[in-house]
Amino acid sequence: MEQALQREYRHGWQEEEADTVMANVRMALAQLINATPEEIAIIQSASYGINVIVNGLSWRKGDNVIIYDLAYRSIAQTLMRLRDEKEIELRIVRTEDLLLDPVAVIAALDERTRLVIVDQLPVFCGVPQPVAEIGKLLADTPALFAINATQSVGQLPIDVKELGCDFLFGTSRKWLRGPRGLGFLYVHQPLIASLRPTNMGYPSGTWVDFEEYEITSGIDRFHLGDYPYALLIGLTGSVNYARRVGIENIAERNGMLGGLCRQALSQIPGVELYDFEQGKTGTVPFNIQGLDARDTVNGLADSGIVTCVIDEAVALLGMRKSRQQHVVRASLHYFNDENDIQRLAESLSAITSKRFQAKLSP
Repeated sequence: MEQALQREYRHGWQEEEADTVMANVRMALAQLINATPEEIAIIQSASYGINVIVNGLSWRKGDNVIIYDLAYRSIAQTLMRLRDEKEIELRIVRTEDLLLDPVAVIAALDERTRLVIVDQLPVFCGVPQPVAEIGKLLADTPALFAINATQSVGQLPIDVKELGCDFLFGTSRKWLRGPRGLGFLYVHQPLIASLRPTNMGYPSGTWVDFEEYEITSGIDRFHLGDYPYALLIGLTGSVNYARRVGIENIAERNGMLGGLCRQALSQIPGVELYDFEQGKTGTVPFNIQGLDARDTVNGLADSGIVTCVIDEAVALLGMRKSRQQHVVRASLHYFNDENDIQRLAESLSAITSKRFQAKLSP
């Protein structure tokens, strides 16, 4: 990316060179999820992707959309606005033990269901959802199926054909380890021409005459124009890096590291784990009893350990179900090792010990 910025500083980008950069990133993402480059749109974020889908479909009063109670906030907020503006029903399927039952999804369907949206991996826990099973059950229905892969792409294998999804959207900056400010949207080829672009830029249409324009028939209808080419090069590099390591290898290692981390943290008095039985990935949510999650994150940061706080508002229904306003999330990836887990456990033990001693002090 630094080299690309220096190149841009000195020479700029010729159209043919810029087109090659765009073609490379779309090809890399297509290979990653078993799609074609013609089905991949480059967007600014995963949240933008859900807006492209929801605002691009045609809606009739009385249609309904199905989500589940672990949904990320940008999905819920986009659909609540749709509900209010288009008089669409929003149906929420409840999970049990942080896991969505595909049969419950089908039970919520009727002839007015236009769209089902599921996060493949929720933002605050490491429990992969049965999206492939849901896709198979939806295949014989008229409902469209969208998958939020923000927390899963780069960490779990994704094959859009096996998943049976019509849409899939994700981000560059998380488990793909790419630059901030980019996302991608997969749209199943037969649906592209029917999805109205939410905004218009020069790639999305052709100015035919003074009072006439034509919308591009292909995936470019969702592109607005100029792009940060250095970031595109960075995303291409990160996707190809993950593919060289092997997504299956990454998934296996992350699952192993997540299991070791959950086991280690479960042995520390005062530490509460929220997906000990169900968690299968490197996303590990926990709290120290009686301690604000931000204080835990700050205490770990003093030891050089990076974690983050997931607030209630990020996944309101799921967090309330866990009866937590905040959780600490450790995000172990394949470059971590057992020593990192040991450091985390030791640091948490030290924090809980200090808290216990403080309680005993007069």
